[in-house]
Amino acid sequence: MLCGISLFLLILPASAISQIYQLNLNPDSVLHGPTGDAMMWKPNGTVTIGAQGITFLIKYDIAEYLVYVYTIDHAGNIVSYKMGAGSHNYLKFGFSQEGNYNNGFNGNSIAFMFNGELWHYINQIEYGTYLVPAEDSYDCFARIPIPNTGEPRTYYDLIEGAPSVIKKGAFQHDSTLYFLGTYAKSGDANYKKWCLQRYTYNSGQEKFIYNSTIPMTDIPGEYFGGCIEHVSESGNHSLILNTYDRTSGDICLGWLNTYTSGGQPYWTYVQEPVVTNGSASVIVGGS
Repeated sequence: MLCGISLFLLILPASAISQIYQLNLNPDSVLHGPTGDAMMWKPNGTVTIGAQGITFLIKYDIAEYLVYVYTIDHAGNIVSYKMGAGSHNYLKFGFSQEGNYNNGFNGNSIAFMFNGELWHYINQIEYGTYLVPAEDSYDCFARIPIPNTGEPRTYYDLIEGAPSVIKKGAFQHDSTLYFLGTYAKSGDANYKKWCLQRYTYNSGQEKFIYNSTIPMTDIPGEYFGGCIEHVSESGNHSLILNTYDRTSGDICLGWLNTYTSGGQPYWTYVQEPVVTNGSASVIVGGS
């Protein structure tokens, strides 16, 4: 049970989703974009994160087909986060046809902290045509400098063919980066079920290296609502994971617990009671 823990879970009941969205969850109604910026939002392409006392908003722009970085001040104003000597707030990764109108992305726009630094990930689809869509894609990583006088570190890895896993969230445990995702190929026995992907960080190359995929098929739901790390009084680390199922309306909370056996880390999932009659849910804070 989630005893002795306080967290905020935003639950959007199906009967009230449209009204709540218009009043509270449409960013344009509560946040003020920079002058001349239409702030065009892409579903799953926008993410916010707090880092070193700054609230960042990172979004895939559906007009420019690039990733842009902003901050949000205490008055709700969105301010372009202009980085480096070029003083620009967009991220470019260097793959062919970047920014083309036929590029899109798979999964979610993901922001995470690793070793105290802010990173962003998105899987961008290779250029294709409407008649012949592309299957290859690019895993795009960016380290965002704080303060903004530094230069962003960006790179990409080519993924040949349709991705086997769609990434939806990320967290660090010990010295390892974990992505939470779902199996993406219809022929896979675990299609649409959850897994963890382990990445190690190569400090010489300043990039993340894929290590392995761990099936976590007992995690319910298909959509990611967030995760928060919890450290018990005895020093044990675990994560509170929020997922939801759009079809059933179930909102799911559970624990991701880790243990080590034979020098290898393993993960288990423990389900909490399900909340029904919801359309979406997001963990926005906790301790």
